[in-house]
Amino acid sequence: MRPGRASHRSHHPSCARNSPSRSLRNSACRTVAPRSKKESHALAHDRPTITAPPSRPSEQQPSPPTGTGPVIGRALQILGAFNADHAHLSLSDLARRARLPVSTVHRMLGELLAWGALERDAQGRYRVGLRLWEVGSLAPRSQGIRELALPHLHDLSSLTRENVQLAVRDGSEVVFVERIGADGAVPTLTRVGGRLAITATGAGLVLLRQLLLTGWLLGFPVPFMLAWAPSWTWIIAANVLLGLNQGLAWSMTVNMKIDLVGPARRGLATGLNEAAGYTAVGATALLTGYGLHPVPELLGVVFVAAGLALSLTVRDTAAHVALELAQHPEPPPSSEKTGLAATFIRTSWRDRSMRGASQAGLVNNLNDGLTWGVFPQLFTDHGLGLAAVGLIKGIYPILWGIGQIPAGRLADRIGRKPLIVTGMLVQAAGFILALALLSDPLLAGVLSAVVLGLGTAMVYPALIASVSDHAHPAWRANALGTYRFWRDIGYAAGALPAGILADTLGLHATVIAAATLTAASGLLAARWITDHTMH
Repeated sequence: MRPGRASHRSHHPSCARNSPSRSLRNSACRTVAPRSKKESHALAHDRPTITAPPSRPSEQQPSPPTGTGPVIGRALQILGAFNADHAHLSLSDLARRARLPVSTVHRMLGELLAWGALERDAQGRYRVGLRLWEVGSLAPRSQGIRELALPHLHDLSSLTRENVQLAVRDGSEVVFVERIGADGAVPTLTRVGGRLAITATGAGLVLLRQLLLTGWLLGFPVPFMLAWAPSWTWIIAANVLLGLNQGLAWSMTVNMKIDLVGPARRGLATGLNEAAGYTAVGATALLTGYGLHPVPELLGVVFVAAGLALSLTVRDTAAHVALELAQHPEPPPSSEKTGLAATFIRTSWRDRSMRGASQAGLVNNLNDGLTWGVFPQLFTDHGLGLAAVGLIKGIYPILWGIGQIPAGRLADRIGRKPLIVTGMLVQAAGFILALALLSDPLLAGVLSAVVLGLGTAMVYPALIASVSDHAHPAWRANALGTYRFWRDIGYAAGALPAGILADTLGLHATVIAAATLTAASGLLAARWITDHTMH
């Protein structure tokens, strides 16, 4: 042994006598030892390409660990740098994705290659090794399920002549543990060991389809609680259940319609979906204005029973999503880009167009909350009775609902942005009309309801279609959920501040503030939203 090399080792911290592991100390000493130019050149250029780890008897035990603590953490960082989008990485790419110095990664790669955790391809890049796959295949969550399900997967594929996949849910994602392909079936982008957002896969949508039924089951007690509530606490609890019902059931119907029709007819599909809902809201408002006796809340029993019965007949849209993913020009993004947190940030702010749609949706429903809270009091103060106020409040959602069908179709033809911007400005004009014509309160109420209803009809399907256009199918459901969060929180954001503002400045000032805010939102939408080229 050369004196210089021995001297160098003796000064390296990992060569100290109190090192916790002799193997780790020896490994570190060998790594940092200087090499001659000839040895360095061989290390950089003449290392043989490893295409698979050397064969070992099946009974051979894994090599003992060479270190603990931070060393293991760094090794896991290196292994975690690989995913479906980055299956082959150079040394510099590995260091960048693992967020480690190049020298550290270079030192550890030798042991990872020797153990078989990594291999090198013909271009000298690193990839996951066969030994690591052998260990991963022993994971109990996949092994037991796969062995039990495999015969049934083959039978199902033979019977249906379709691709059959087995996936395990892991949080907001699914991991594929088996896949049986079929000739002539719709091509899929999934692979065994792959991971995708739960909303981007057929297997995930089968799991999520239960949300539609769950939503209606949660809504079933609501009419009974409202009819025979012994205290105000029961009323609040009924509204909580109603909110959960709306969030689950309505969200799933929107997603499923978008899955069914594809990019070219999203406006019409969302228009039909929203038209059905808000026309029913308007019809119910008209009925309540003229009185439903003896227990008006029991009309909700009919609605809940019909919704639950229809949900049982709904067919899953997983095959449509699979086809859209297969034909989409962009590959599915990696799993860290499709999670709820990442999509929430992207939809709420980072993506300029979806930011514009989210704020417009919030202000649009803020207007709705304000009209339900302020308009009845405004027109009652000017002499209108319950039947007239019910008429006004019925016209608004009925036009809002029915108008979404032609508005959605128009959004498919001319784009989303023109309808969004124009619709917001039309709504602002509706508020101005309500004040300008108050000398005839019935005329003011009816005309403002017509204009507000038409403006909202223009905006509603175009906003949902715009968000769908800008979201990849792999994370579209999360994006729509985020948009609907901002849009529907506008109900509370409109009703509560409107009440405070009305008490402080009066009803007229509240209506003027709503008109100003709506016009400003329309201008922001014009600045931020761009029409996405539909595939």
